[in-house]
Amino acid sequence: MPDKDYTAFAFETITVASANIATNLTKSVYDPGNGLPARAAIITVGTGPLVSYVFGGVTVGSATGHTATPFSAINLVGNQQIRDFSSTSVSSGTTAVLKVTYFR
Repeated sequence: MPDKDYTAFAFETITVASANIATNLTKSVYDPGNGLPARAAIITVGTGPLVSYVFGGVTVGSATGHTATPFSAINLVGNQQIRDFSSTSVSSGTTAVLKVTYFR
């Protein structure tokens, strides 16, 4: 995370689909309409399979994007990265879990 004074305001747990089905972050959580939207997020990968993720308009797939291992962290900076974030489980037939904290 950049050197800013961010305040955590929301949290969600997301089940990441398998078989190259894209899973996005929940807009009503990171932009609830009662103030500023999220400016940053920290995502941790739970136990389970590897997760493939992208942002910036690229289509995510098990062979496309960055790979995150269980217990690793993904930092998103800026609302654009949060809106564009998309992930999928690398293992067919096995879902993964992401835990996300949003900051503004």
